[in-house]
Amino acid sequence: MSRSMSCFRNNGICVIMRSVLPVFLSIISFSCGGLYTDSMDRVNNIPLPAFMEPYYAKGILDTSFGENGIVQNNIIMNSIEDSVGCSIVTDRYGRIYVVGLVVKNEVSDLAFWRFNSDGKPNPIFETNGYIATINWGNDVNDYGQIFSPVMTIDNNGIIYIACSCPMMTNFGGAYNLVIFRYNTNIKQSDNLNLFVRFDPSEYGAVPYQFPHGIKIDNKGRLVVIGQQNNNIIMWRYNNGSLDQTFGENGYVIGPNFIGNISFGIINKIGFTIDNKCRILMTGPIFSESASSSIDVISIYRFNEDGTLDSDFGENGLVILDGAARNNDTGGGDFGADVACDSQGRIFVLGASVNYMDKSKMVLLCYNEDGLLNNDFGNSGVVVNGDIHNEPYYGETGLRIMFDSVGKIIVGGLYSAGMAIWRYNNDGTPDLGFGNNGYTCYDYDIMNDKNYMYSLTMDSYGRILVLGGMGYENYQMTLWRFK
Repeated sequence: MSRSMSCFRNNGICVIMRSVLPVFLSIISFSCGGLYTDSMDRVNNIPLPAFMEPYYAKGILDTSFGENGIVQNNIIMNSIEDSVGCSIVTDRYGRIYVVGLVVKNEVSDLAFWRFNSDGKPNPIFETNGYIATINWGNDVNDYGQIFSPVMTIDNNGIIYIACSCPMMTNFGGAYNLVIFRYNTNIKQSDNLNLFVRFDPSEYGAVPYQFPHGIKIDNKGRLVVIGQQNNNIIMWRYNNGSLDQTFGENGYVIGPNFIGNISFGIINKIGFTIDNKCRILMTGPIFSESASSSIDVISIYRFNEDGTLDSDFGENGLVILDGAARNNDTGGGDFGADVACDSQGRIFVLGASVNYMDKSKMVLLCYNEDGLLNNDFGNSGVVVNGDIHNEPYYGETGLRIMFDSVGKIIVGGLYSAGMAIWRYNNDGTPDLGFGNNGYTCYDYDIMNDKNYMYSLTMDSYGRILVLGGMGYENYQMTLWRFK
């Protein structure tokens, strides 16, 4: 065997290592039987080789990222008053994309950043990693305010950004759904191109539409969920056109949305798409089955064609009341996010608030039929409110995801800042993460505040948390934990 190659055996695995460059090592493994442990890569649903140990983030800030693990707004423009990150994705090359809002002269506009894996701004984007060139098209009002941006990326590296913006035609002053597309594979592109706009003239006057989330199902179709006035609305697009097999003309008008029309940046409706292309959603959603319209966690499931799934709960609806507040007068529960793991279990994340406004983070686990999973936590329920165990302080779960071996990662807020929790498959805290299962980033309550709005994980298992930090003026902030 030549000097550039060596071979060794480990439990029946022959591994050939060849040095191509001093900084690269190519490993090729051949199956000889009895190779795999019980550990699984839960993302790709394949067994891990015996010689590989899965990487577990320890819950500490990664000092190799940005400045001591933190990257903040890099827009060098004196007119920028505030900025905040709303949604985050990573591509196959480890680059980080952030979409959010910047405020200039009290008007909010769309912002799109790209960072290298070390947190440095990617120079391809025209203004120190920030993109300002947006191809709005002829029918979009390019001087009005932009609201509620959300983002996803497909397997080919195409990014889709949905937001709400005013239209110049048909319904002047109305805010409607717009979707932009960006190709990460084009090296010299710094332009967002208009991909879809929902034209209300074809389906009746629609004054206000705000997307709350965007995802791609396993058939490559783009699903957007948001609010239309005070109702939930779901759109599904196939190759840029409304999918006529979904609902009525490609969209579904759902249940009532609780509260006023929101121009805010926190996406109040959480949703996911399971492996059967069914849509699950939770949030401040009105339910006639509930004793109180704001005191319950509601979870809906829709079939692939947009109809409610009668095999889930009661005619497609599951309700949980009083998850952690013992029915205190004046309290309330709400769901913020929902996700399905590789076993088909349904996880719902949110909070339960008592009459003293002390909230507790709540994580629920359901079976596929909508019944609580008794093998998880306390009969399907996990409650956490111990970071600050004082009256008027609380914890709220906002985002949920799974790592490569199926551990459950929860992002949210507590009384002094942003917090991340990690749980084992059975709902017990993962004590190897942070401080007994959680880590947090405190702020100086007199001089600083921080919030988290989005959560993802890179290919190395490092956790990226996106939001904003500041006091009188906010800056887009990105944390990375290893």
